[in-house]
Amino acid sequence: MKIALIAIGIAIIGALFVIQDLGYRTNTDPNAPDPNEEPDKFNSPEPTTQQVQSENQCDSSYPDVCIPHSPPDLDCADIEYSKFKVLQPDPHRFDGDKNGIGCER
Repeated sequence: MKIALIAIGIAIIGALFVIQDLGYRTNTDPNAPDPNEEPDKFNSPEPTTQQVQSENQCDSSYPDVCIPHSPPDLDCADIEYSKFKVLQPDPHRFDGDKNGIGCER
């Protein structure tokens, strides 16, 4: 009896290895990606709104907020942001003390 149970256990374990080797999905989540499926190289995800804004109208000197390119020259009172990251060049001169933080006051 013990030998029969051991043989059945070995057969089940062997079958599981065969299933995995053949590439059958053992994950029951229907949304899980198929590990054997090639990624679609021509179908890139749509850019986010923030990416589109930064590419089209936002100045790269202010990477964390969307501030339009100069001109017109803007002052801190003209924008809704404060204490944001500033990279050089700083065309709007939001970072007067050049410590990398704009509109600190």
